[in-house]
Amino acid sequence: MVETYGQRVRAIRARLGMTQKQLGEALGRTRGMVASVEIGAVRFGRDTERKLAQLAIVPRDYLTDAPLKAAE
Repeated sequence: MVETYGQRVRAIRARLGMTQKQLGEALGRTRGMVASVEIGAVRFGRDTERKLAQLAIVPRDYLTDAPLKAAE
C-alpha cells in the first residue's frame, strides 16, 4: 500500500486531534483547502508545509518525499 501526500496530511491532523477547520486555522488556510489536500486535489505550498511540519514535529521531508510503501 502506498501512502499519498494527502494521506500523510490526514494522518498528521488525526495525530494532533484536530478537525480540518482547526488545522486550517493553525496553518492560515481554510477548511476547504485542508480537505482538498487530503483528497489529493492540491498540495500545500512550501511555507504551509513548513508550518505543518513544525506543528507536527516531523521533518518537512516526511510530506515531500516520494510515496512510502508499507513494510511487507
